[in-house]
Amino acid sequence: MNSDGDSPNPLAKKLLGEGIYAWYYSLRYLRPRGPGYLEPWTPDRIETDKGWVNPYLSQSDGLEARVERPKSGERLINRLFKPFFRVGGIDRWPVRSGLGWGIASRWVKRNLRNPTPPRNGYRPNPPLELETDLLIIGGGISGLHAALSAVGKGVKPLILEMDYWLGGRRPLYNPEDRDGSSLERLGKMVEARGARILRRTVFQGFHEDGVYAYDWSNGRAVYIRYRALILATGFYENPPRVENIDLPGSMPMGSFLKMVKRMGLEPPRRIVLFGLDRWVTPVKEFLESLGGEPVVISFNTLDPKKDRVGYRLRLEGREKVERVRFWRGDEEQVYETDLFLYAYEMTANSWVSMQTGMTHVYVYGLGGYIPWHDIEGRTEREEIFIAGACGGVYTTEYDVYSGLIAGLSAAEYLGMDVEEDRKKYVAEVRKMLDNDPLFDKLMGSVYRRESVIPAKTRRFYSYEEEVVICPCLDVSLADLRHSIERLGYVDIDLIKRYSGLATGRCQGKICLSNTLKYLHEVHGGVIRNLHHRIRPPYMPHPLGIFMGEGGEAEA
Repeated sequence: MNSDGDSPNPLAKKLLGEGIYAWYYSLRYLRPRGPGYLEPWTPDRIETDKGWVNPYLSQSDGLEARVERPKSGERLINRLFKPFFRVGGIDRWPVRSGLGWGIASRWVKRNLRNPTPPRNGYRPNPPLELETDLLIIGGGISGLHAALSAVGKGVKPLILEMDYWLGGRRPLYNPEDRDGSSLERLGKMVEARGARILRRTVFQGFHEDGVYAYDWSNGRAVYIRYRALILATGFYENPPRVENIDLPGSMPMGSFLKMVKRMGLEPPRRIVLFGLDRWVTPVKEFLESLGGEPVVISFNTLDPKKDRVGYRLRLEGREKVERVRFWRGDEEQVYETDLFLYAYEMTANSWVSMQTGMTHVYVYGLGGYIPWHDIEGRTEREEIFIAGACGGVYTTEYDVYSGLIAGLSAAEYLGMDVEEDRKKYVAEVRKMLDNDPLFDKLMGSVYRRESVIPAKTRRFYSYEEEVVICPCLDVSLADLRHSIERLGYVDIDLIKRYSGLATGRCQGKICLSNTLKYLHEVHGGVIRNLHHRIRPPYMPHPLGIFMGEGGEAEA
């Protein structure tokens, strides 16, 4: 994907050719680090002939900074200063006494380049001001079906989609969808009926009496006033807590499928797939149809206690993943591979809903914090509705029906008569939940505003130092445990301040969910209902967009 987004193939091929490198160098582990999420809010960088770039950060202010790779003679020096990069290093005598800081500061100045100003300056375009009856955040399968039911009642919604394409992750996991474009037809249908879709426009935060977004095609802010709002922000794959998960060559299946289906990459032949049966199986079928020979390490969704206990997994390699070592019980297996893909635990993307200040309940079996809502998508805020996987259930059928229901509930709030149609769709959702006792139990807790937290257990890792939980800042599971022991009790804000966890570029979107899971598993019932706001913006954007003057108003 090049900087202007016109032709995604050249850079994507370079990305795969270099082994899915994120190209952030880890001073702590003395190697490149990942993972290659390929999402707007992650720190992924790719080295090209024109320098280091992030395919999503064409909207940056143009500041350039990089960490030089240490030369062979400098590796010894790096190892000597390794305690400075560890969480809790400030408690050690050499650091506390001030000894070595003079040497360390000179070393940092030598190896870190200061940011340089943009070559041509930054000239923001005037902001765009819009008004709409219904705003839908997310152009995935649930957002599009919410728009479909709303336009059927005469509402003309506005959809914000941060990617170039529609559909989110659902078409990518469909083996019959060869290019991930199966929902483009649905998008054209809702547009023909009066909906408006803004692609490459990412929601950033709530602003005064509306929201603001960033249109990185035109480099401008977009201010939107709305009467009703549907959150259809979907889900993402959470990294498993395994050794060396941050090695380049390890990435979520959704990101990989995005490159293959949307960017035309030719996948390598040797790939290890790790995850739940219902996610891994269709990806295996798709790769086999392309001539690949994927190896599958899968788990049964219906019996997680049986399948997830008693395994250990380790990624090995210096510059990238070269092999996967897997233990289940006493049995050990080793797989040589070019790529490690995971779809093990899904996390609801509640980073937008948390900006509203609404109540969120923690449901361990649904992947984390879920915005409270009822079966008709209504929330504490009468004008805000929930659709799809951000509500906690990660199935295509639920995405479709919850989207249709949310669109009707929003239309009802706007004064339309929807009761008959909504009853029909709600009955289908109830039937679907009745057929899946696990989801029925977990969603019942969401409807009742009850957090579901696992009983306190102790999960052992042979090498906690190598289980990286925050790839932005190299915080390991050992650092997290040290933070808890050092602080004496669990407080997520204190842990963040002490360790730096969740303060990197992604602002916790990769690491915070795993941190909370670890706290619940080890300490049990520490963090319950959440009722606070996440600060905007959703992803980095140039401050210069707020300098735009003479906004272009549009009804």
